[in-house]
Amino acid sequence: LLYVPLAVWGKPTVNEVEKNLMCTCGCTMPLYTCECQKAAEMRTQIKGMIDKGMTKEQIISSYVERYGE
Repeated sequence: LLYVPLAVWGKPTVNEVEKNLMCTCGCTMPLYTCECQKAAEMRTQIKGMIDKGMTKEQIISSYVERYGE
């Protein structure tokens, strides 16, 4: 059997998170398809949140709290 710590197994990827968010630049595009500077900044922020141990749900909730649904 291969031992994988739960923290690694459950760690989301930027791609998994960005598929659930819209870009906040005003373009109305899903984040995973937008290529603007704001989208790049959001991806960097998401990576930082993942590195801090936040779950996909926590990251999405953070953006919903900040920008609304």
